Amino acid sequence: YSGDWSRIGVISRETEEVLRQAAYFV
Repeated sequence: YSGDWSRIGVISRETEEVLRQAAYFV
């Protein structure tokens, strides 16, 4: 999932990690 954001490049790498952690909560 986060991989898609990485391709777009809209979100920074740091934010990508945050999304991963958020995914656990979600």
